Amino acid sequence: MKELNVLVVDDEAGKKGKRTDTYMFLEKETIDGYPLKLTFAESQSDALSKIHNGHFHIILIDVVLAGWGDSNGEAFDQILKIASEYSPVAIVSSEWDMTSIPLVRKALQGTPSIDIRLFLRWQDLVNKSTRNMVVMVLQNEINRYYGIRDINRDGEQSIRILHLSDLHFGSNKNTLIGAELRRVVDKIKKEWNDGPDFVVITGDIANTGHPNDYRQATEWFEKFADYFKWKIPSRRFLIVPGNHDFNVALANAQNASIISGGKLKYKPSINCITPGLEKYAMVPFQQFAQSITGWKDDTWRNMPFGHWVETSYRIHGIVFSGFNGSYRATENGWPKRWLNEDDITDVEDIINNTDNFISDLFHITLSHHSPVKTEAEQPVENSEAFRTNLIETSAIPHLIFHGHEHRRDAHLYDGKSLVVCAPTPTLREENRPPDCARGFNMVELNRNDFSVDGVKVFSYVLDSNRWNRINMKEYTFSLLHGFREVKIS
Repeated sequence: MKELNVLVVDDEAGKKGKRTDTYMFLEKETIDGYPLKLTFAESQSDALSKIHNGHFHIILIDVVLAGWGDSNGEAFDQILKIASEYSPVAIVSSEWDMTSIPLVRKALQGTPSIDIRLFLRWQDLVNKSTRNMVVMVLQNEINRYYGIRDINRDGEQSIRILHLSDLHFGSNKNTLIGAELRRVVDKIKKEWNDGPDFVVITGDIANTGHPNDYRQATEWFEKFADYFKWKIPSRRFLIVPGNHDFNVALANAQNASIISGGKLKYKPSINCITPGLEKYAMVPFQQFAQSITGWKDDTWRNMPFGHWVETSYRIHGIVFSGFNGSYRATENGWPKRWLNEDDITDVEDIINNTDNFISDLFHITLSHHSPVKTEAEQPVENSEAFRTNLIETSAIPHLIFHGHEHRRDAHLYDGKSLVVCAPTPTLREENRPPDCARGFNMVELNRNDFSVDGVKVFSYVLDSNRWNRINMKEYTFSLLHGFREVKIS
């Protein structure tokens, strides 16, 4: 990203506008090191055309457009509605008085979904001190809207993703603490000096889904983040649950009774999940995820939680989605491997309707069990629904992260989807094959002009008490040819 593009919609600015020089003061400023480049709309129709066809990081709209024949605010109302669908918007007025305020109030009341947070005066751009304030609020809104604050990458720099899975906090297998965590961080910094841009965790954070498991996990994540000088909560963390994050005991609570010694005993109906309690079985996970990611919407409050979509990083050419495939219980109380088809359809609609105003979008999905039936040992049971509803119907390429199998793997599926499985960093189980050595994946998304055009996948695995890098796969990507594997020398 060489500059931040600003569209100015003002009937008194542009080729002959008297306020042009006032707006041009913004081109003396920078946001996050990027210069501002202004474009002026010449008319109402020109404004709408530029909004539809241009790529603007923020749009400034004057309230009173009398010079364009807009006496009652209809043009302002139309432009505001369209602009708010494409980028963040700042509303500008010469003075906030009874000329401008009723027009804005009318527009916002007519469309309550419009989220406008900036109300500026154009003359504040003239004075250096007030202009600094304007630039500061513009910076905050652009960062909030696009997620630039944490991920500061230009259009040619790779996006770096650390892939963890099956941490199993609360079990006696977890050893990624203390000095060993320090060694893991050292290996990550060896590859990426300032750390990953994103950390994706594909389930089984806990071992039993008990709140104590997540207390251990929270301490670990806080320590991990501290090594990179991040603050928790952080939107860098993208999380989905696994089958071990389903608290079977909680789902069966109505069948439990306390016997001597404070022990729990379940009635014979233990093999049947208690209706009404099943949806609460992931509440400890959801509370943990809320505390780590900091998402303020209803993502983690829905019961049962099924999916999430994160599009705020589309300025970097990527969008994320995550699925919970472990909240439908079987007869024995354990969750089955299943994706709710309404969740798949909802993700499909959101992703396909996301504006790729900067670059071609690259869709990254997280799931504990593989959502496609390929070389995976235990994919979701309804993988056909994922394939037909989200892969075949989408023109957007797909990178799928999953876990569960405790092995490292990367392979192509249908030419335009890349499936990556992470090993577990916990103690290795006996009689497991070599690709199940303890470790974690590191993934680099190569980009050209903000669009992903290649993916490199490699792992660090623990062998004889040493963390060694294992090169796995490297691919080029184009919308025309899909993924093509590159031979690693």
